[in-house]
Amino acid sequence: MRVIFIYLNAFRSVGGIEEFNKKFIRALDDIDEKNIEIKVLSIHDSNEGFNLNTKRVDYRGFNGNYLFAIFNLIKFVKKDSLLFYGHINIAPFAILLYLLGLNRKAYFIIHGIEVWKRLSIMKIFFLKKFKYLSVSSYTKKLFSLKNDIHLNNISIFPNCLEITTSKNLNPYDKSEFNLLTVSRLDPNEKYKGIDTLIETIPFLKKRIPNLKLTIIGKGDDRKRLINIAEHLDVKQYVNFMGFVEKIEGYYEHCDLFSLPSNGEGFGIVYLEAMKHERLVIAADAGGATDVIQNNFTGKLCPYGDIKCISEAILAVYDFPKKHKKIGVSGKDFLISNFTFERFKERLSLIILENKVTEWRI
Repeated sequence: MRVIFIYLNAFRSVGGIEEFNKKFIRALDDIDEKNIEIKVLSIHDSNEGFNLNTKRVDYRGFNGNYLFAIFNLIKFVKKDSLLFYGHINIAPFAILLYLLGLNRKAYFIIHGIEVWKRLSIMKIFFLKKFKYLSVSSYTKKLFSLKNDIHLNNISIFPNCLEITTSKNLNPYDKSEFNLLTVSRLDPNEKYKGIDTLIETIPFLKKRIPNLKLTIIGKGDDRKRLINIAEHLDVKQYVNFMGFVEKIEGYYEHCDLFSLPSNGEGFGIVYLEAMKHERLVIAADAGGATDVIQNNFTGKLCPYGDIKCISEAILAVYDFPKKHKKIGVSGKDFLISNFTFERFKERLSLIILENKVTEWRI
């Protein structure tokens, strides 16, 4: 059986989808099945950029050459090949193979906002002929509703995290109460809610005079966020770190983590904090609700609700032992559902099932 994974990026840029793609490649390489041939094709990565130590994967990178990528895909594909498309934007490749009669046995991996809107009528017509792996139940429901895709053709396939036991140095000033957020600072992603976190500081600084909000991530939206902090006269409470290569210590030693976004397809950053038993405050929106269960694995607030987020931060500050228990529950939930081992198990079941099952859509 030939398994082909074709995706956009994994090594040329940084983000949740890119990290998902790396884990997907590694999971394919670890599949405990001898009679499977694995080919991985990247549209934007180069051959030289591939840095995973794989044993079974035949990898090809096309450095942005779409024509060369589709030519090689046609060369490799067989009618009974199982294809995984890493992004809905590669739909024209799947449609072309379908029209040429080369392959229809394919899954699209869907993450978040890229499928939260209605696609074109032509795309929907063909996309009904394939199956989907959704990183969250929210994305599954919204994609089905917007594009008339039957729920039975969409399986939940969440992102994952590897649990490590290494200890990291504390990068913070220990005299401060450290609130951490991590995100790309992209002007097109203002929905992340980092401005909302800054706007909580005028309400918090009297009760938490040693408050420090650490923002990790780079992007062109940084200037807007700095202007908000200056306008509110709270710039001294905010630390813009930019890109941080060794980030683990920030997750491990923060007092709490928050990314109150309404556009997360899943939100791997929540798991990064939960791994260290940190309490997480998220918006009651999008894929975050698959990970954060209010007052059990973290805290949820309506998107943009400054009062609710402020009260949640104050509660952690005032009652640290009580909220430490929620942090422990969060880590237990992570271990039960979102480890790399669970990720590999889910992928193995999908591949092995498709070895013996005919598709009827």
